Amino acid sequence: PIPADYSAAERARVRGVEACLWTIFIRSESFLQFMLYPRMMGFAEVAWSPAAKRDPAKFEARLRPQIELLDAAGINSRHSADDASKYMTH
Repeated sequence: PIPADYSAAERARVRGVEACLWTIFIRSESFLQFMLYPRMMGFAEVAWSPAAKRDPAKFEARLRPQIELLDAAGINSRHSADDASKYMTH
């Protein structure tokens, strides 16, 4: 994704996308997983889908079964904005 207000010269310098996760404040594997998932799935959606074809509601519907798979695999993932409180004192 490239911001709409970039000039042609600025657009030419964009080489790709990245999803940084600064681990300086991540002190457990559980919190690392929580910060990665489903963030990486959202990143893939933005990186690989043309902007005109993105639909947040459809993405969210496709994401629900993926979160269930993460749960089944024992991976700690974020389910909603409501579950962030368990790491507020991390």
